[in-house]
Order: sequence, then structure tokens, then C-alpha cells
Amino acid sequence: MLRKFTLGAAFGAGYVLGAKAGTQRYEQIMAKARELAGQPAVQDLRETVTAQVEHLGDKAKTAADEALT
Repeated sequence: MLRKFTLGAAFGAGYVLGAKAGTQRYEQIMAKARELAGQPAVQDLRETVTAQVEHLGDKAKTAADEALT
């Protein structure tokens, strides 16, 4: 019985410590991602890619409409 209790306590402590470490690492990663997303070069690239995707979407829609008629 004592072994099961010790194992359970060790598992619980490991879980709590791992969850805390995981949360801290997640916050570090998200902070870096926000920092990168705020840079002008990244914003310009995002706008360029968005415009290209919209253009390709319009071309695909036009081609699909022509194929259906």
C-alpha cells in the first residue's frame, strides 16, 4: 500500500511540475511568435502572401465558373 501511495505521489508531483514547465515554455514560444509577427518585414510578407492567395483564389473561381458554363 505504501508503494502505491509513493508512486501516486511521485506521479502527481511530476505531473504538476511538468505542467508548470510546459506552460512556461509555451508562454516563451508565444511571446517570441508575437515579437516576430510584429516586425515590419514579417507584416509586409504576410500582406504580399495574402494578396497573392486572394488573386489565385479569384483566378480559380473564374476558371471554375467558366468550366461550369
